[in-house]
Amino acid sequence: GISTSRAQVQSSGADNVAFLLAACTEMSGHADATSPPDTVALRSVASLAADLVKQHFVKTVDNVRPFPGLVYLPTALFAAADPAKLAEARRAAAAATSDPP
Repeated sequence: GISTSRAQVQSSGADNVAFLLAACTEMSGHADATSPPDTVALRSVASLAADLVKQHFVKTVDNVRPFPGLVYLPTALFAAADPAKLAEARRAAAAATSDPP
């Protein structure tokens, strides 16, 4: 069988957490393409999801690093929002990962 070291598993888990946080950040900066009035709810759920990921999977700020790639959202579900709002969501996410949870 294939043996995987504990460090590799932890690294993989950290990458998954980084991806989830990046995806939540992207979602919180986009609009709901299927129902624009639900955009506020979409952003609230994305923010809540990011908070839950941080509470359950991030023990210290040192455990969080930015996701190394880009996160693409399906355009059928997520509409580009105001670039200033997306930039604000990204700044807020960056600030949240630099402060202790």
